[in-house]
Amino acid sequence: MPHSGGGGSHGGGSHGGSHGSHGSSSYRSSHYFHGARRFRKRYHDGREEYFYSRSKPVKTGISGLVFMLLFGSVFTALMGIGIGSEIPKRLNEEYRTPSSRIYDNIDVIEDDSELEDVLEEFNDLTGICPVVYTMTVQDYNREYVDLKSFAYYQYLDMFDDEQHYLVVYAIPEYQVEDYRNGRMDIPDYEFEVMMGDETDNIISDNMQDRFINDVYESLEDGDRPEEAFEYAFGRMTDSADKRLNGNGNLRVFIPVIFVGLIFLIPVIAMIVNIKKEKEFEYEEVDLTEEDLKSAPTIDMANPYAGMPGRNYNPAMGTAFKAIMTVMMIPFVCIGIGLITGGVTEMASGDVFGTVKLVFGIVWTSIILIMLVSVFRALRNSEKKDPVMTADYPKADMPHAEYPQADYPEASDPEIRKRPFWSPKSDYDDDDDDLRRKGYE
Repeated sequence: MPHSGGGGSHGGGSHGGSHGSHGSSSYRSSHYFHGARRFRKRYHDGREEYFYSRSKPVKTGISGLVFMLLFGSVFTALMGIGIGSEIPKRLNEEYRTPSSRIYDNIDVIEDDSELEDVLEEFNDLTGICPVVYTMTVQDYNREYVDLKSFAYYQYLDMFDDEQHYLVVYAIPEYQVEDYRNGRMDIPDYEFEVMMGDETDNIISDNMQDRFINDVYESLEDGDRPEEAFEYAFGRMTDSADKRLNGNGNLRVFIPVIFVGLIFLIPVIAMIVNIKKEKEFEYEEVDLTEEDLKSAPTIDMANPYAGMPGRNYNPAMGTAFKAIMTVMMIPFVCIGIGLITGGVTEMASGDVFGTVKLVFGIVWTSIILIMLVSVFRALRNSEKKDPVMTADYPKADMPHAEYPQADYPEASDPEIRKRPFWSPKSDYDDDDDDLRRKGYE
């Protein structure tokens, strides 16, 4: 449906319109670590390499390479088609070229030949058919509330496509005669632009705003309608020529090239890995006594210290989930946008909408599967990483049996009679016969 491109009036100024619309990711080490298994990389030329890992490495599969190639190609192609559709290009005319593009119903255009030449030049360059239509204010205000409403329905009555550019110019009926004869320089004019939707690809918002200002300023300066429209259409033709034939349009494909490289780099890496991995095979072998002896000493304060791949921290796991979710949100939004755009285009009869819808569903499903896989792997890590505890004696364990010593108890009457400070020894009676006389 056509839409307003703006307009203006004498004393009322101008106004704008509504413009359109690879291998395993497990940890490897050349030295044994807690929980590791021993593997051998056996080359076809006889060389051998040993390493340690918790799981057997998996070679890069052809299926992963094919998926990456297909996914990257389809996504890049769709992005290129989408961007390419936005590049301005001349319209394929779906209308008959009129014998004249000027409908001067009130005979206020004195010389229409130069204006006709300018309109034809614009038409030939862009494929947009410009039409200038003049009338009196009374011709539209009997049935329409304003000139904009009249221009809209007049466009629908005159054209059955979206490739025309209609400019309606109106002045009061009582001023027509004086304006024709030159007794009035600037009548109380109004003008309005109604443009088909397909013209938006060529006529940018800036071009349209400048066209409205050029017409308004010329009419306010006292120029005749044909002079104002000649000047405005001439300037818009120059701008359209730059948009259609300028080299700057190639810059819009820079994002497509960038996205293509994002997919191309991992594809090349996968091809290199597949080529290298044809030269050897992985085999699991038994651990040796030296491996077990070389295991790091466990710190009971931090049982997982020094053990690669066993430092799981619940707080870090939660943070990682949050980061992954935030990173995936833009990709999910892209998928939703593709689905929404595909449905909209299908509703309008665009065949490309089906392709966009299917790709959007596949894209969104893959992103969600990746996100679920990450969360599931983290949850499994929580289950596989129990906290190690030392076997200390418990409170209810029986005490060790020690020999009981027979010490005198404080309740013995002999002990209680004797003060602890008495100088008399238990051995005094036995030693009386050893004492020398005269020294008692």
